[in-house]
Amino acid sequence: MRTKQMGIDGPELPIVCFGTWPLGGAYGQIDESMAISTMHSAIDAGLTFIDTAEGYMNAEALIGKAIKGIRGDLFLATKVSGDDHSTEHITSALENSLTLMGTDHIDLYQLHQPSERNIEDTMNDLTRMRDAGNILPAYLNNGIGVMAHSVLAKGLLGGRYKAGHIFEKSDERSTWPAFHGESFQNTVAVTEKLNTWAQDHGRDLVQLAIAWPVSHPAVYTSIVGARRVQDIPQLAEAGSWTLSPKDLREIDDIQGDHQLFIDDQPAGKHST
Repeated sequence: MRTKQMGIDGPELPIVCFGTWPLGGAYGQIDESMAISTMHSAIDAGLTFIDTAEGYMNAEALIGKAIKGIRGDLFLATKVSGDDHSTEHITSALENSLTLMGTDHIDLYQLHQPSERNIEDTMNDLTRMRDAGNILPAYLNNGIGVMAHSVLAKGLLGGRYKAGHIFEKSDERSTWPAFHGESFQNTVAVTEKLNTWAQDHGRDLVQLAIAWPVSHPAVYTSIVGARRVQDIPQLAEAGSWTLSPKDLREIDDIQGDHQLFIDDQPAGKHST
C-alpha cells in the first residue's frame, strides 16, 4: 500500500482510506457480522486508515466492535456532524465517539460541514481537546492535506450500475437525480470509456477512481467504502497505482466536458 504525507508535517498514511458510510446503513441495512468481517478484511489488506463520523448512523459502534483488541497502529478519523459547533455539542460528540469506538484518542478530528459559528471559537475548542490528548495537532500554520471523499461517486464510478437500475427505498440513492435519467446515462457512457482505458493499463474503473484523486499533490488519500469482503482486494490494489502526467491528460480527454454531480458538488478536472 503506497502512502502519502498528510499536509506538510503530518504522518504518512495509506493512500486508500476505508470509509464507513456504507457500513453505517446509508445504502440499506447490513448484517453486523458481515460489516465487521468487511472491516477486518480491509485492515488486513492495508487499509489501516479508517474514516467515519458522528452522523454515520451506527458506523462508530461497528468500528468499536471491529477494532476491539486491535486498535494498535490504526489511524482513526471521525467528525462532528451537523452545523452545531457549540462547545457543548463538540465536547459531547467527541466523548460519544470515543466511547462508541472504544478508544482513548482520535487521530484526526474534523468538522463535517461549515457552521455559522465563528470559526475561531470552534478552533479554540478543537485546540483545547487536542491539548487534552484527544486529537493530533491541526497543522494550521503549515498546510493541511486533503482527503478525497466519495471517490466512487456513491457507486457511479463502480461500473456496477447501468441505466434503468432500481434502488431499494432504504437506499439514499433512490431519490438522487445523478442516478436517474439523462445525467445517469451520460455518466455511464463516460465511465464505460474510462473502464476500457483502465483495462488497457491492466486495471479497472474502481481502481482508477481511487488512484485519480491522489495523483494531485494536495490530496493524500482517497476515501472508499465497501459492504462486502470480496470487494476489499480490488480496493487495496489501487494503492499501488501511480498515474503519470500522460495518463492524466488522456483521462481528461475521455472525460471531456462531462461533470458528475454528487451532493451538488462537481467532480472536476485537475492537473499535476
